[in-house]
Amino acid sequence: MAQHKTEVEVTAECPSCGALVRLGPKPRVGQRVVCHSCGESLRVINLDPPELDWDFEEPTPESEEDWG
Repeated sequence: MAQHKTEVEVTAECPSCGALVRLGPKPRVGQRVVCHSCGESLRVINLDPPELDWDFEEPTPESEEDWG
């Protein structure tokens, strides 16, 4: 009988509300996820241990206003 390897679901704590967020069995640094508890957009910043931070988008030149 063949044995099936079960992949373990990796989780990390949401920095906003503390809920566990599922990252899937093979998370990547830079992966974007959403906390289903508070709706915060997050990004994987570390894999060992799994760690999340807020998903800050870099401003693009088009989005910056010219105040001069």
